[in-house]
Amino acid sequence: MKKKHIPVFAIAIVLVLIVQIIITYGCTHTKIFSFRALIRNISILIPIVYGIQYVWIPILLEVVLEYLKYLRNTSCYFEKYIATTYLYNDFFSYVTKYPLLTNYSEANYDGLLGIDMTDYSQENLKRVRDWGQKTYYETLKNPSPYFTDVKGEKHDTQIKYQSDKQKFEYICKKCNIQPGMKILEIGFGQSDFLIYIRDHYGISPVGVSIANEQVKKARELGFEAHCLSSWDITEEIGTFDLVLQCGNVEYVLLFGDSKEKYKDYCANLKRVLNPGGKYFITCCHMTKGYKRSFSDLVKTYLLCAGNDGCYPNGKDGFTKYAEQVGFKVVYQEDRTFDYYVACILYFSFLRCMNQKDAVIDAMDLSRALLLTIAAPYFIHSYFCYQPSEHLPLVPFGWEFEPQPQKENLNFPVTLQYILFEV
Repeated sequence: MKKKHIPVFAIAIVLVLIVQIIITYGCTHTKIFSFRALIRNISILIPIVYGIQYVWIPILLEVVLEYLKYLRNTSCYFEKYIATTYLYNDFFSYVTKYPLLTNYSEANYDGLLGIDMTDYSQENLKRVRDWGQKTYYETLKNPSPYFTDVKGEKHDTQIKYQSDKQKFEYICKKCNIQPGMKILEIGFGQSDFLIYIRDHYGISPVGVSIANEQVKKARELGFEAHCLSSWDITEEIGTFDLVLQCGNVEYVLLFGDSKEKYKDYCANLKRVLNPGGKYFITCCHMTKGYKRSFSDLVKTYLLCAGNDGCYPNGKDGFTKYAEQVGFKVVYQEDRTFDYYVACILYFSFLRCMNQKDAVIDAMDLSRALLLTIAAPYFIHSYFCYQPSEHLPLVPFGWEFEPQPQKENLNFPVTLQYILFEV
């Protein structure tokens, strides 16, 4: 590197800093300055200023920093949950401006599509997978106001609202919600479940979310809502008869964290539960024994980087730690098919109602790259959740699709409904 280039490099750093500040505070809802993003942005300047022969420097630096982040028990995070915060404040807020795409999570399709959602036999795995792939490709390539179920019956976009309502009803019955109960929901998203409980039980639950945009919306709807990490919940916001945590237990630990920390987390939640209180979760779990290919590992990395967090390992990967601090498992059920069907319909049928977001295009990709200047893992989130003309390339859909494993089909990840009692 030549000495005369140093002033040029210094000027370039100042310009990069200015650009990052403008994008962070002018183009995002999160408005959190990321030093992880700054390090990457500055490192990319090196081959630009000094020549392409130095392109190995930003690449090597990126590999080292990511390796340190995922190194078990010695993880090195510049900013914990930076990907999660930008994901929910900016990525999902952009996608969910279309009503059909709100409440993006598993639903409940019992009795709606002619599928036995609790039959995980190989025969049914193949049947549902064949239907899912057929539906995905047909509705992605030929958008239509209808899709057909396994029996050939047509469904329109009302399936989204039917399956959401069934999910809320199903969980409320499992938790035996009664008027007058004090309820806390952790990670309430677009407030859909909060609204359902208020409308059907006359209860106004308290909400906690890491995303200030979600908190703002919940407060506008009349709910008490707090912008907090789930680790920061204390008795100051109240004590409750039921704590709900649907679809975000996966964010409790970062990838390199020891799973023993689940005990600390559960002990903390136990303090805000009244005697006899209940804790209900819907949580993704890594499937023990699932053999990952190189392609699977790439998709796993995108999921970890684009979301933060990690999954418990095996169906008892969370419960065994909860039980050690005094929680009793009173109900557990595998509901992976619900998430698989939800992903198929979300990534194709429902997304095709807005053709702009149907598949990766130059404008969407450019926007994602621009925001990655401020949010260091925004591009990872984009590739996790953006539909593709080749279904297996969508990481968030891949993990819930039955995959070939020797002679059988198996899920890389399962979805578990679990109810604990103090």
